[in-house]
Amino acid sequence: WHRWYTLGYENALRSVPGYECITVPYWDWERDDNDESMSMPFRAKTFGTTKGIAPGGCVTDGAFAGWNTSDGKCLKRTWDDRFSFTGTMEMASIIISNNKYADFSEILEGNPHAAPHVYVGGYMGTMRSPDDPLFFIHHANIDRMWALWQDYHGYDTVSKNAITSDMYQPRGSWSGDPSASDLELDDEIVVDADGRGRRLPYFSAHVTFRDVQDITDMPGVGNSYTYGLDNLANVIGSVSKGSWDLVIPGALPKLPCCGDGTVDKDAESCDDGNTANGDGCSATCKSETTISGTSTIVAGQVFSDAETQKLYEKADMEREITGGDKAAMLKELAMEECKMHASKFSNTFLASLAQRMMTGKDTAQFFEPCGSL
Repeated sequence: WHRWYTLGYENALRSVPGYECITVPYWDWERDDNDESMSMPFRAKTFGTTKGIAPGGCVTDGAFAGWNTSDGKCLKRTWDDRFSFTGTMEMASIIISNNKYADFSEILEGNPHAAPHVYVGGYMGTMRSPDDPLFFIHHANIDRMWALWQDYHGYDTVSKNAITSDMYQPRGSWSGDPSASDLELDDEIVVDADGRGRRLPYFSAHVTFRDVQDITDMPGVGNSYTYGLDNLANVIGSVSKGSWDLVIPGALPKLPCCGDGTVDKDAESCDDGNTANGDGCSATCKSETTISGTSTIVAGQVFSDAETQKLYEKADMEREITGGDKAAMLKELAMEECKMHASKFSNTFLASLAQRMMTGKDTAQFFEPCGSL
């Protein structure tokens, strides 16, 4: 269920304006065995160093210094260097040598999965581990291990309806007894916020364990992803069959992503690098009509870049003549232009012009419709 959980987290991040194309990175800790403290996430500019801990365990450096968790307390880590990560060669051996899911998952759940949790400690060493953002990059790597194992043994291309227990069998029990195994492939994965069945918005779809078998066909629009060739995949190929080619479908067409600055012709009519409405390209990357040649303004119509440039030039000329403030003049000119086309105009549009003048950023960053939204 962590595969579905991590994907839901990624989609939650993508709902934040400006991060529509973000992908949760995987933490390839297998490259850091016996050198754990130097692992890439443990930097002052990223997730925080092993030294950045106050009395009581509160994180004091990195991106999450002073950050509060879901219970309102500080993010805590305790760091326990008695535990070593599973290395690349050992991880390759685990993937190659275990062709049954029950065997592979039991080993993976052991030191490979557990060591990063207990090494970091604090929240990561408890059932509240998702309170630490390290949880998600760790589990992205666990998911990568599973995907590599599926690929190596040829299970990744099997139809969902043809899955056998050797390929995939959910472990555990809804009863809460981890030794039980009464979960079935067609049981629904329920992710709730408080243990009372209240679904989180990014897990509202009815998804079964069978549904998350194939990373190239996950439930939901656009929920397909791949892992490319990397160090571990190359090691597996070099020490096993020799001729093994990673079959993860890297040739899948690029999924449209509105806001990445690239026009995906089948899904987008424009892409100006953001997901703002009112700048000529809408939040869903559809072309918006500008006010040129229209007598009536409607929601969504905006000044084009050419029209805007004329306003800037006019404002510059008036500033030269009067010595007045350019931003103030630009507001006034925009207001007059709007009044020529409509009885109402947007204050946010005028504010965006002023912001553009103060920051010097491109017009596409701030433009709002002239008409009433």
